Amino acid sequence: MAMTDIVNQTKTLLHGAGLGEKPVIVRAASDASETITGATIVFNLLAGEGATSGISAGDILSVVGAATQALSAVLYVLSVSTDAVTALNSYDGAPATAANALDAAVFELNAPRSEFLLWADVSSVIAGMLWPEVYLYTTETISSPDQSNFQNDLAAATERIVFVQQVIGGETIHIAHEIHTNVSTTVASTGVYAELYVVDGSAAYVSSVGRVTESSTLNFAYNQTIATGAAALAAGSMLGGGSLEASSKDSQQRVQLTPRQALWQDFVALRSSIAQDLSMEEAYFSVVL
Repeated sequence: MAMTDIVNQTKTLLHGAGLGEKPVIVRAASDASETITGATIVFNLLAGEGATSGISAGDILSVVGAATQALSAVLYVLSVSTDAVTALNSYDGAPATAANALDAAVFELNAPRSEFLLWADVSSVIAGMLWPEVYLYTTETISSPDQSNFQNDLAAATERIVFVQQVIGGETIHIAHEIHTNVSTTVASTGVYAELYVVDGSAAYVSSVGRVTESSTLNFAYNQTIATGAAALAAGSMLGGGSLEASSKDSQQRVQLTPRQALWQDFVALRSSIAQDLSMEEAYFSVVL
Protein backbone atom coordinates (compact mmCIF):
# COMPACT_ATOMS: atom_id res chain seq x y z
CA MET A 1 0.00 0.00 0.00
CA ALA A 2 1.37 3.40 -1.00
CA MET A 3 1.56 6.52 1.13
CA THR A 4 -1.47 7.92 -0.69
CA ASP A 5 -3.49 4.89 0.45
CA ILE A 6 -2.43 5.39 4.07
CA VAL A 7 -3.42 9.07 3.87
CA ASN A 8 -6.85 8.03 2.55
CA GLN A 9 -7.16 5.40 5.26
CA THR A 10 -6.33 8.05 7.86
CA LYS A 11 -9.08 10.28 6.49
CA THR A 12 -11.57 7.40 6.61
CA LEU A 13 -10.74 6.77 10.27
CA LEU A 14 -11.26 10.44 11.11
CA HIS A 15 -14.65 10.55 9.44
CA GLY A 16 -15.62 7.21 10.98
CA ALA A 17 -14.73 8.52 14.44
CA GLY A 18 -17.08 11.44 13.92
CA LEU A 19 -14.25 13.96 13.76
CA GLY A 20 -15.51 16.20 11.00
CA GLU A 21 -18.09 15.60 8.29
CA LYS A 22 -17.02 14.67 4.80
CA PRO A 23 -16.43 17.97 3.01
CA VAL A 24 -18.01 19.21 -0.23
CA ILE A 25 -16.02 18.27 -3.33
CA VAL A 26 -15.11 21.02 -5.83
CA ARG A 27 -13.59 20.35 -9.26
CA ALA A 28 -11.29 22.47 -11.39
CA ALA A 29 -11.71 22.76 -15.14
CA SER A 30 -9.72 20.33 -17.29
CA ASP A 31 -7.78 23.42 -18.38
CA ALA A 32 -7.83 25.54 -15.24
CA SER A 33 -5.99 28.40 -17.02
CA GLU A 34 -3.90 29.20 -13.96
CA THR A 35 -2.36 32.64 -13.68
CA ILE A 36 0.16 33.12 -10.90
CA THR A 37 1.00 36.62 -9.72
CA GLY A 38 3.21 36.86 -6.68
CA ALA A 39 1.48 35.09 -3.80
CA THR A 40 -1.87 34.69 -5.58
CA ILE A 41 -3.25 32.32 -8.17
CA VAL A 42 -6.31 32.70 -10.41
CA PHE A 43 -7.83 29.55 -11.91
CA ASN A 44 -11.11 28.26 -13.30
CA LEU A 45 -13.45 25.74 -11.75
CA LEU A 46 -15.49 23.32 -13.81
CA ALA A 47 -18.42 25.19 -15.35
CA GLY A 48 -21.12 25.74 -12.75
CA GLU A 49 -19.01 24.63 -9.76
CA GLY A 50 -18.70 28.18 -8.47
CA ALA A 51 -22.46 28.40 -7.94
CA THR A 52 -23.32 24.83 -6.92
CA SER A 53 -20.48 24.37 -4.42
CA GLY A 54 -21.25 27.55 -2.49
CA ILE A 55 -17.58 28.53 -2.48
CA SER A 56 -16.82 32.08 -1.32
CA ALA A 57 -14.07 34.31 0.04
CA GLY A 58 -12.51 32.90 3.20
CA ASP A 59 -12.98 29.25 2.21
CA ILE A 60 -10.13 26.76 2.05
CA LEU A 61 -9.56 24.48 -0.95
CA SER A 62 -7.26 21.49 -0.45
CA VAL A 63 -6.26 19.14 -3.26
CA VAL A 64 -7.43 15.54 -2.97
CA GLY A 65 -5.45 12.48 -4.10
CA ALA A 66 -2.12 14.12 -4.89
CA ALA A 67 0.71 11.68 -5.57
CA THR A 68 3.03 13.38 -3.08
CA GLN A 69 2.79 15.79 -0.17
CA ALA A 70 4.51 18.46 -2.28
CA LEU A 71 1.56 18.36 -4.71
CA SER A 72 -1.09 18.55 -1.97
CA ALA A 73 -1.92 22.20 -2.53
CA VAL A 74 -3.92 24.20 0.01
CA LEU A 75 -5.46 27.46 -1.23
CA TYR A 76 -7.14 30.28 0.71
CA VAL A 77 -9.95 31.75 -1.40
CA LEU A 78 -9.77 35.53 -1.74
CA SER A 79 -12.64 36.00 -4.18
CA VAL A 80 -14.91 34.14 -6.60
CA SER A 81 -16.33 35.49 -9.85
CA THR A 82 -18.68 32.94 -11.45
CA ASP A 83 -16.22 30.01 -11.83
CA ALA A 84 -12.98 31.99 -11.59
CA VAL A 85 -11.25 31.72 -8.21
CA THR A 86 -8.57 34.03 -6.89
CA ALA A 87 -6.70 32.47 -4.00
CA LEU A 88 -3.60 32.70 -1.87
CA ASN A 89 -1.20 30.31 -3.55
CA SER A 90 0.14 28.70 -0.40
CA TYR A 91 -1.70 28.24 2.85
CA ASP A 92 -1.33 26.33 6.09
CA GLY A 93 2.29 25.46 5.32
CA ALA A 94 1.55 23.86 1.96
CA PRO A 95 3.88 24.59 -0.98
CA ALA A 96 2.90 27.03 -3.71
CA THR A 97 1.11 25.54 -6.71
CA ALA A 98 2.92 25.49 -10.04
CA ALA A 99 1.35 26.54 -13.34
CA ASN A 100 -0.88 23.83 -14.86
CA ALA A 101 -0.83 21.85 -11.60
CA LEU A 102 -4.55 22.46 -11.01
CA ASP A 103 -5.84 21.19 -14.37
CA ALA A 104 -8.74 18.81 -13.57
CA ALA A 105 -7.79 18.97 -9.88
CA VAL A 106 -10.25 17.80 -7.23
CA PHE A 107 -10.54 19.81 -4.01
CA GLU A 108 -12.14 19.39 -0.63
CA LEU A 109 -13.93 22.54 0.52
CA ASN A 110 -13.10 23.50 4.11
CA ALA A 111 -11.82 20.04 5.02
CA PRO A 112 -11.31 19.53 8.78
CA ARG A 113 -7.68 18.73 7.96
CA SER A 114 -6.04 19.08 4.56
CA GLU A 115 -4.33 16.13 2.91
CA PHE A 116 -1.10 18.15 3.09
CA LEU A 117 -1.30 17.99 6.90
CA LEU A 118 -2.44 14.36 6.85
CA TRP A 119 0.70 13.52 4.87
CA ALA A 120 2.68 15.22 7.65
CA ASP A 121 0.82 13.19 10.30
CA VAL A 122 1.56 9.91 8.49
CA SER A 123 5.23 10.88 8.09
CA SER A 124 5.45 11.75 11.80
CA VAL A 125 4.13 8.34 12.81
CA ILE A 126 6.57 6.53 10.50
CA ALA A 127 9.55 8.61 11.57
CA GLY A 128 8.96 8.86 15.29
CA MET A 129 6.27 6.54 16.64
CA LEU A 130 7.13 3.04 15.37
CA TRP A 131 10.79 2.31 16.10
CA PRO A 132 11.99 0.49 18.16
CA GLU A 133 8.73 -1.35 18.92
CA VAL A 134 7.77 -1.86 15.28
CA TYR A 135 10.28 -2.62 12.54
CA LEU A 136 10.82 -4.75 9.46
CA TYR A 137 12.84 -7.89 8.87
CA THR A 138 14.73 -7.48 5.63
CA THR A 139 17.22 -9.46 3.60
CA GLU A 140 20.06 -8.22 1.45
CA THR A 141 22.39 -10.08 -0.84
CA ILE A 142 25.98 -8.86 -0.95
CA SER A 143 26.96 -10.38 -4.29
CA SER A 144 30.69 -9.72 -3.99
CA PRO A 145 31.61 -9.12 -0.34
CA ASP A 146 34.76 -7.13 0.30
CA GLN A 147 37.57 -9.45 1.36
CA SER A 148 40.22 -6.81 1.98
CA ASN A 149 38.67 -4.64 4.72
CA PHE A 150 35.40 -6.61 5.01
CA GLN A 151 33.37 -3.39 4.79
CA ASN A 152 30.06 -3.60 2.93
CA ASP A 153 27.38 -0.91 2.69
CA LEU A 154 23.87 -1.82 3.86
CA ALA A 155 20.49 -0.19 3.32
CA ALA A 156 20.14 3.14 5.13
CA ALA A 157 17.23 1.93 7.28
CA THR A 158 19.18 -1.04 8.69
CA GLU A 159 19.57 -0.92 12.49
CA ARG A 160 20.67 -4.39 13.51
CA ILE A 161 21.88 -7.60 11.87
CA VAL A 162 20.13 -10.82 12.89
CA PHE A 163 22.50 -13.14 11.06
CA VAL A 164 24.71 -13.40 7.96
CA GLN A 165 25.08 -16.57 5.90
CA GLN A 166 27.14 -17.91 3.04
CA VAL A 167 26.59 -21.12 1.12
CA ILE A 168 29.94 -22.87 0.75
CA GLY A 169 30.07 -26.18 -1.05
CA GLY A 170 26.36 -26.68 -0.53
CA GLU A 171 26.61 -26.03 3.22
CA THR A 172 25.09 -22.95 4.89
CA ILE A 173 27.60 -21.23 7.14
CA HIS A 174 26.89 -18.41 9.61
CA ILE A 175 29.31 -15.51 9.27
CA ALA A 176 30.67 -13.30 12.04
CA HIS A 177 29.73 -9.66 11.58
CA GLU A 178 29.61 -6.15 13.03
CA ILE A 179 27.31 -3.28 12.07
CA HIS A 180 28.05 0.45 12.13
CA THR A 181 25.19 2.93 11.83
CA ASN A 182 25.01 6.72 11.53
CA VAL A 183 28.46 6.94 9.99
CA SER A 184 29.61 9.60 7.56
CA THR A 185 28.51 9.08 3.97
CA THR A 186 32.19 9.45 3.12
CA VAL A 187 32.71 6.15 4.93
CA ALA A 188 29.53 4.46 3.67
CA SER A 189 27.28 5.88 0.99
CA THR A 190 24.14 4.91 2.91
CA GLY A 191 25.44 5.89 6.35
CA VAL A 192 25.36 2.21 7.38
CA TYR A 193 27.91 -0.52 6.79
CA ALA A 194 28.74 -3.97 8.09
CA GLU A 195 32.00 -5.75 8.54
CA LEU A 196 31.33 -9.23 7.21
CA TYR A 197 34.07 -11.75 7.98
CA VAL A 198 33.30 -13.92 4.98
CA VAL A 199 34.87 -17.26 4.16
CA ASP A 200 35.37 -16.45 0.49
CA GLY A 201 34.17 -14.07 -2.22
CA SER A 202 30.85 -15.77 -2.82
CA ALA A 203 27.57 -14.01 -2.05
CA ALA A 204 26.73 -13.19 1.55
CA TYR A 205 23.10 -13.13 2.65
CA VAL A 206 22.28 -10.59 5.35
CA SER A 207 19.11 -10.87 7.43
CA SER A 208 18.54 -7.71 9.41
CA VAL A 209 16.14 -5.47 11.31
CA GLY A 210 15.38 -2.07 9.86
CA ARG A 211 13.19 0.93 10.46
CA VAL A 212 9.94 1.38 8.58
CA THR A 213 10.31 4.17 6.02
CA GLU A 214 7.94 5.93 3.66
CA SER A 215 9.22 3.75 0.81
CA SER A 216 8.78 0.45 2.67
CA THR A 217 6.44 -2.19 1.29
CA LEU A 218 4.01 -2.84 4.14
CA ASN A 219 1.19 -5.25 4.89
CA PHE A 220 -2.30 -4.30 6.04
CA ALA A 221 -1.48 -4.50 9.76
CA TYR A 222 1.34 -1.98 9.44
CA ASN A 223 -0.76 0.32 7.26
CA GLN A 224 -3.69 0.19 9.68
CA THR A 225 -1.38 0.97 12.60
CA ILE A 226 0.21 3.95 10.85
CA ALA A 227 -3.14 5.33 9.69
CA THR A 228 -4.59 5.01 13.20
CA GLY A 229 -1.63 6.84 14.72
CA ALA A 230 -1.88 9.55 12.08
CA ALA A 231 -5.61 9.91 12.75
CA ALA A 232 -4.87 10.28 16.47
CA LEU A 233 -2.34 13.02 15.72
CA ALA A 234 -4.75 14.70 13.34
CA ALA A 235 -7.43 14.64 15.99
CA GLY A 236 -5.15 16.55 18.32
CA SER A 237 -4.28 13.66 20.60
CA MET A 238 -1.46 14.18 23.06
CA LEU A 239 0.93 11.43 24.14
CA GLY A 240 -0.27 10.12 27.46
CA GLY A 241 -3.33 12.34 27.34
CA GLY A 242 -6.69 11.34 28.71
CA SER A 243 -7.68 8.86 31.37
CA LEU A 244 -8.08 5.38 29.96
CA GLU A 245 -8.72 3.46 33.15
CA ALA A 246 -10.55 0.15 32.89
CA SER A 247 -13.66 -0.77 34.83
CA SER A 248 -13.18 -2.02 38.37
CA LYS A 249 -15.09 -4.87 40.00
CA ASP A 250 -16.89 -2.34 42.16
CA SER A 251 -18.27 -0.42 39.22
CA GLN A 252 -20.04 -1.36 36.02
CA GLN A 253 -19.27 1.99 34.43
CA ARG A 254 -16.43 2.40 32.00
CA VAL A 255 -14.64 5.61 31.32
CA GLN A 256 -16.18 7.24 28.25
CA LEU A 257 -13.45 7.73 25.69
CA THR A 258 -13.49 10.67 23.32
CA PRO A 259 -12.87 9.86 19.64
CA ARG A 260 -9.35 11.30 20.04
CA GLN A 261 -8.58 9.09 23.03
CA ALA A 262 -10.09 6.04 21.33
CA LEU A 263 -7.91 6.51 18.25
CA TRP A 264 -4.80 6.87 20.39
CA GLN A 265 -5.70 3.78 22.44
CA ASP A 266 -6.29 1.79 19.24
CA PHE A 267 -2.91 2.87 17.86
CA VAL A 268 -1.08 1.78 21.01
CA ALA A 269 -2.89 -1.58 20.94
CA LEU A 270 -2.12 -2.18 17.26
CA ARG A 271 1.53 -1.20 17.70
CA SER A 272 1.86 -3.50 20.73
CA SER A 273 0.32 -6.40 18.82
CA ILE A 274 2.83 -6.08 15.97
CA ALA A 275 5.68 -5.65 18.45
CA GLN A 276 4.68 -8.86 20.23
CA ASP A 277 4.60 -10.79 16.97
CA LEU A 278 8.03 -9.45 16.03
CA SER A 279 9.52 -10.37 19.43
CA MET A 280 8.20 -13.94 19.11
CA GLU A 281 9.69 -14.23 15.64
CA GLU A 282 13.06 -12.97 16.88
CA ALA A 283 12.95 -15.37 19.81
CA TYR A 284 12.49 -18.18 17.28
CA PHE A 285 15.58 -17.02 15.38
CA SER A 286 17.57 -16.99 18.63
CA VAL A 287 16.60 -20.58 19.43
CA VAL A 288 17.31 -21.83 15.91
CA LEU A 289 20.68 -20.15 15.77
